[in-house]
Amino acid sequence: TSVSRFDVSGFGFDQVALAGNGIRYDGTLAVTVGGSLSTAGPQTFQLFDAPGAVIGDFSSITLSGGNSALFTASFSPATGVLTLTPVPEPALLLLVGGGLLAVRRRLG
Repeated sequence: TSVSRFDVSGFGFDQVALAGNGIRYDGTLAVTVGGSLSTAGPQTFQLFDAPGAVIGDFSSITLSGGNSALFTASFSPATGVLTLTPVPEPALLLLVGGGLLAVRRRLG
Protein backbone atom coordinates (compact mmCIF):
# COMPACT_ATOMS: atom_id res chain seq x y z
CA THR A 1 0.00 0.00 0.00
CA SER A 2 1.28 3.45 -0.87
CA VAL A 3 1.67 6.29 1.64
CA SER A 4 1.66 9.97 0.69
CA ARG A 5 3.32 12.02 3.47
CA PHE A 6 2.76 15.73 4.04
CA ASP A 7 3.67 18.28 6.71
CA VAL A 8 1.27 21.12 7.55
CA SER A 9 1.65 23.94 10.04
CA GLY A 10 0.74 27.56 10.59
CA PHE A 11 3.88 28.50 8.68
CA GLY A 12 3.25 26.51 5.49
CA PHE A 13 2.64 23.08 4.03
CA ASP A 14 3.91 20.58 1.49
CA GLN A 15 2.29 20.57 -1.95
CA VAL A 16 2.50 18.48 -5.10
CA ALA A 17 1.95 20.45 -8.32
CA LEU A 18 1.56 18.32 -11.44
CA ALA A 19 1.53 19.28 -15.09
CA GLY A 20 -0.21 16.48 -16.90
CA ASN A 21 -3.42 14.71 -17.61
CA GLY A 22 -4.60 13.90 -14.11
CA ILE A 23 -3.90 12.20 -10.81
CA ARG A 24 -4.75 8.92 -9.08
CA TYR A 25 -5.20 8.85 -5.30
CA ASP A 26 -4.68 5.58 -3.45
CA GLY A 27 -3.37 4.25 -0.14
CA THR A 28 -2.88 6.36 2.97
CA LEU A 29 -2.60 10.13 3.32
CA ALA A 30 -0.22 10.62 6.30
CA VAL A 31 -0.16 14.18 7.65
CA THR A 32 2.20 15.54 10.30
CA VAL A 33 0.53 18.50 12.04
CA GLY A 34 2.86 21.23 13.27
CA GLY A 35 2.43 22.75 16.71
CA SER A 36 1.88 26.23 15.28
CA LEU A 37 -1.43 25.36 13.60
CA SER A 38 -4.35 27.42 14.91
CA THR A 39 -7.37 25.69 16.42
CA ALA A 40 -9.57 28.79 15.96
CA GLY A 41 -11.42 27.22 13.03
CA PRO A 42 -11.10 24.82 10.12
CA GLN A 43 -7.80 25.02 8.24
CA THR A 44 -7.51 24.11 4.55
CA PHE A 45 -4.43 23.06 2.60
CA GLN A 46 -4.28 22.42 -1.14
CA LEU A 47 -1.93 19.45 -1.06
CA PHE A 48 -2.36 18.56 -4.72
CA ASP A 49 -2.60 20.88 -7.70
CA ALA A 50 -3.30 18.59 -10.63
CA PRO A 51 -5.11 19.46 -13.85
CA GLY A 52 -7.12 16.80 -15.63
CA ALA A 53 -8.87 13.66 -14.49
CA VAL A 54 -9.08 12.62 -10.85
CA ILE A 55 -9.19 8.90 -10.11
CA GLY A 56 -9.66 7.23 -6.73
CA ASP A 57 -9.34 8.45 -3.18
CA PHE A 58 -7.18 7.76 -0.16
CA SER A 59 -8.33 4.72 1.81
CA SER A 60 -7.37 6.41 5.10
CA ILE A 61 -5.99 9.61 6.57
CA THR A 62 -3.63 9.50 9.54
CA LEU A 63 -2.60 12.50 11.63
CA SER A 64 0.55 12.67 13.75
CA GLY A 65 2.61 15.36 15.43
CA GLY A 66 2.21 17.77 18.31
CA ASN A 67 -1.29 19.10 17.55
CA SER A 68 -2.71 16.08 15.73
CA ALA A 69 -5.14 15.09 18.52
CA LEU A 70 -6.78 18.52 18.26
CA PHE A 71 -8.09 17.95 14.70
CA THR A 72 -10.16 15.67 12.52
CA ALA A 73 -9.27 15.43 8.84
CA SER A 74 -11.13 15.20 5.55
CA PHE A 75 -9.81 15.21 1.98
CA SER A 76 -11.50 16.19 -1.27
CA PRO A 77 -10.09 14.29 -4.26
CA ALA A 78 -11.86 16.68 -6.64
CA THR A 79 -9.95 19.73 -5.36
CA GLY A 80 -6.87 18.16 -3.72
CA VAL A 81 -7.72 20.01 -0.50
CA LEU A 82 -7.15 18.66 3.01
CA THR A 83 -9.37 20.20 5.71
CA LEU A 84 -8.39 19.99 9.36
CA THR A 85 -11.29 20.76 11.68
CA PRO A 86 -10.66 21.43 15.38
CA VAL A 87 -12.14 18.89 17.78
CA PRO A 88 -14.28 20.64 20.41
CA GLU A 89 -12.72 20.72 23.85
CA PRO A 90 -14.36 18.47 26.48
CA ALA A 91 -15.38 21.51 28.55
CA LEU A 92 -17.26 22.96 25.57
CA LEU A 93 -18.98 19.64 24.96
CA LEU A 94 -20.14 19.57 28.58
CA LEU A 95 -21.55 23.11 28.28
CA VAL A 96 -23.40 22.30 25.06
CA GLY A 97 -24.66 18.98 26.43
CA GLY A 98 -25.82 20.62 29.66
CA GLY A 99 -27.61 23.33 27.70
CA LEU A 100 -29.41 20.75 25.57
CA LEU A 101 -30.55 18.88 28.68
CA ALA A 102 -31.88 22.12 30.20
CA VAL A 103 -33.83 22.88 27.00
CA ARG A 104 -35.20 19.33 26.88
CA ARG A 105 -36.35 19.52 30.51
CA ARG A 106 -37.99 22.88 29.86
CA LEU A 107 -39.83 21.56 26.78
CA GLY A 108 -40.72 18.17 28.31
